[in-house]
Amino acid sequence: MSVRTSRYRISENTPLKGEIHYENESSPMFLIRSYRGTALTLVALFFFLILTAAIIVYVRHIKDKEPQPGGGGDGSSGGGGDGSSGGGDGGVVGGDDDDDDEISLISLHVLDTHSGAPGANVHVSLQRYNTTQSTSTTIASGTTDADGRINNIGPTSLTPGEYVLEFDTGAYFTQLKLDTFYPRVRIHFTVDGVRTHYHIPLNLSPNSYSSYRGGL
Repeated sequence: MSVRTSRYRISENTPLKGEIHYENESSPMFLIRSYRGTALTLVALFFFLILTAAIIVYVRHIKDKEPQPGGGGDGSSGGGGDGSSGGGDGGVVGGDDDDDDEISLISLHVLDTHSGAPGANVHVSLQRYNTTQSTSTTIASGTTDADGRINNIGPTSLTPGEYVLEFDTGAYFTQLKLDTFYPRVRIHFTVDGVRTHYHIPLNLSPNSYSSYRGGL
């Protein structure tokens, strides 16, 4: 019996029954085929990454071209969890709402936390507070719209000092046939002459209320 690298025979006189090809792992052809398969895999992965990156860039480019939604009214959105954006003029009396280009310094939003709905048809007055005489003078008034908002109440600018927003909550809850512990809510705040807008939300229920300085 004789053994060769590429074939075997039963004996020298036995016809060739078959061939078994052995390929050494260190042979050039084996290495070439192995590296070629790995290279093809890497090339495919490379093109897949390029295609993915191109799709991401294209989607971002399309999103950047989309028009941004604009708010109405003063264009401000309420902060501190208020989540409000500008709306109509809320039926303001004594403000600058006749000119759409002029936006008052003050806007507000009423949320009825008892019903979980906007506080619509709440009469509100803006007053200048005299710290020397402890008196208030009404300078503008309005009624909240269906979204519980007044986006223009009062002039576009105010002299620095103390001011009051007074909410007629008694009449509001009377319309809803509910008793309230707070028939009127007065919120004192300060105008510093620096900020260009003040958004003042009111969270209201029959037996409690809270307010905060909203964001722009």
